[in-house]
Amino acid sequence: MLIIFTGFSTISNAQDLKKLNMELYKDVHNESKGNDMINLLAEADISSLNAYLKNRGGFIKYSYGNIASIVLPVNQVLALTDQEWLKRIESNTRTYQPMNDTMRSINYINAIHAGSSPLNIPSKGNGVVVGIIDTGVDFDHPDLQDTLGQTRILHLWDQNQPLGSNTPQPYNYGQEWNNTQIDFGAANVHTDIPYSGHGTHVTGIAAGNALANGSNRGVAPEADIIEVAFNFNDNSHFTYSDAVNYIFTKASAAGKPCVINASLGDYYGSHDGTDLESQMISNMLDQQPGRTLVGAAGNAGTIQFHLGYQVTSDTSWTWLLHNINFPGLYFQVWADTAEFKDMDFSIGADVDKTSSSFAGNIPFSDIFDHLGVFKADTLYGTSGNRIAVVQSFGSLQGPNYLMEFVIEPDSATYSWRWMTTGSGRFDIWKFLDGTGQSGFYTGTLPPASQVPSVAYYQYPDEDQTIVSGFQCLDNVIAVGNFGNRADYIDVNGNLYSNPTVVPGEISASSSWGPTRDGRIKPDITASGGIMLSSGEQSLLNTWAASAQADKVAQGGKHFRDGGTSSAAPVVAGIAALYLEKYPNANAADVKAAILQCAISDSYTGPNLPDNIYGYGKVDGFGTIVNCGFTSLENNVAEGSFELFPNPVSVGETFTVNTHEGSETLVIYNAIGETIKSMNLNDNAQQVYINTEGMVPGIYFVSTYQNKQRSGTIKLSVIAP
Repeated sequence: MLIIFTGFSTISNAQDLKKLNMELYKDVHNESKGNDMINLLAEADISSLNAYLKNRGGFIKYSYGNIASIVLPVNQVLALTDQEWLKRIESNTRTYQPMNDTMRSINYINAIHAGSSPLNIPSKGNGVVVGIIDTGVDFDHPDLQDTLGQTRILHLWDQNQPLGSNTPQPYNYGQEWNNTQIDFGAANVHTDIPYSGHGTHVTGIAAGNALANGSNRGVAPEADIIEVAFNFNDNSHFTYSDAVNYIFTKASAAGKPCVINASLGDYYGSHDGTDLESQMISNMLDQQPGRTLVGAAGNAGTIQFHLGYQVTSDTSWTWLLHNINFPGLYFQVWADTAEFKDMDFSIGADVDKTSSSFAGNIPFSDIFDHLGVFKADTLYGTSGNRIAVVQSFGSLQGPNYLMEFVIEPDSATYSWRWMTTGSGRFDIWKFLDGTGQSGFYTGTLPPASQVPSVAYYQYPDEDQTIVSGFQCLDNVIAVGNFGNRADYIDVNGNLYSNPTVVPGEISASSSWGPTRDGRIKPDITASGGIMLSSGEQSLLNTWAASAQADKVAQGGKHFRDGGTSSAAPVVAGIAALYLEKYPNANAADVKAAILQCAISDSYTGPNLPDNIYGYGKVDGFGTIVNCGFTSLENNVAEGSFELFPNPVSVGETFTVNTHEGSETLVIYNAIGETIKSMNLNDNAQQVYINTEGMVPGIYFVSTYQNKQRSGTIKLSVIAP
């Protein structure tokens, strides 16, 4: 994302402009756009907003809580900022991108499909909608059809198509088709080829039924599917929140619970879920039960693109790199309001990175010099020549301050300094520099004899590399990935092997947390490294006949992909199975069930949750049988119990303090088989159990009263 301003005044006295973001400021001060209609998100009193828009040529597309998606002429935006009932208003600045057999076993899915005890009835997602927001789908793939060859996709909205008679409203872009129209060929203009079948692959993991080969079955093979082919190049609409609203609205009309998987993300933003689009999505989830959203955590775990530190009175600094293929360098600075008020900052320049070459900086300033004020400062060198123009804008974003900068250099040879002094803390994520690498200088610094200020240089880090926006919400499940498999037989019968993928070990690329405000993310991990799933058939045929044949699995219907894009739909499928059993569960219920049943092992270590694995590895079967004993379980007796130590080593004894009235204690393994069962004579309230003969793994200790389960605790048994 790059924002360049030309021909604008440098200062505005309208303090209400702090309700805008920089991109929207650009639009409202561009006279050529005065009568254009613009899509915005507004946090406001909705009734007042609705009345206001009706009198000014605008309207509300939809709203949830106090956030509305609106359309308004550009020349009416400034007047809107003067209204006291308007808290903030944003245009879209997102730059989303895709996040790219053994899976069912690793994530404990097979036992659910088999209906193992205590389920007794197979669960495959029947009566649940799986929504996919991705690159598109090959709706002719057998895994996504029923036994009659008819599509399982209830609705498909391709946001990339031009306006037509089937353009969905109130969104007014793209085209949509229902299942009947898909079967009759009306949707054949749609394709998943441009993004190499990413969406088809993700859909197959979440909901493929294995009709293609009987083997590569997804997690919820009997679920209905609603697909949105995302437009990654559209910044004029709020394409993501529109997609979420589209799917939830269609699922509600069908009377079915729904889980949405979004294997896409944006590395810019506040990384705390306080932006208006994320808050809108949170309100959608909370509006009614039977809604869940799962997102990929990101694939940037090895990239040092986060900068954040405690500011002191010393002038600290970091070099920002400029890709010469772009006309300017854009970056955002985020901070809590309390952490930014006593901090001063500046932009400086160096001729190179190997000598004492500091060329100067613009004057230091603070956030209050910039709130609602667009500036264009000229940066002069030591000889008095102009080096660059530094554009800036400050805004209030909920509980945060946001500073946005654009550096327009006169020469590509300079390196640019972000400089701070005072006190406080900030965060910058500088990722999209056109190379896919960090936008900060991470190399060797010159010696202090050449550049004395290197003593105060601050390096970026690999922490907080999770994508921003909705994945950082508490009621959204953000998923990291670990190795699924290391090898398989390809379409030509050859063994493909990748020694860098260790099944069970976190993938190096899996993004880390925490959120900017310190909350645990990702929430959970699932297998994602080397996943075989459905593919776009024409691409599979092309690959199979080329040097890329090793990407295609036996049978020619599935291909290899990976990353958090492949891990997220595993968890989304599990959520669908949970909603099949508990259709009135809300987003918090589903997330709690998944996190409470997470598995720890030698790879995760015992100190969970952390910001790599989250709460651990997903356990599909444990989630469905309520290892964490959620509030949705019926006929639960009063009381609670505890056990310790937990984890416990093989051969050691653990103690169970049961609740009064407990009659029986049962230990189950991870697939629901009974390992030990004992009567509690005289309602014993303290029981000692030796783990001799048990193998390392996850177990569930349950107590029963009047033949009803009255409590369950997950027990981790580890190697001695």
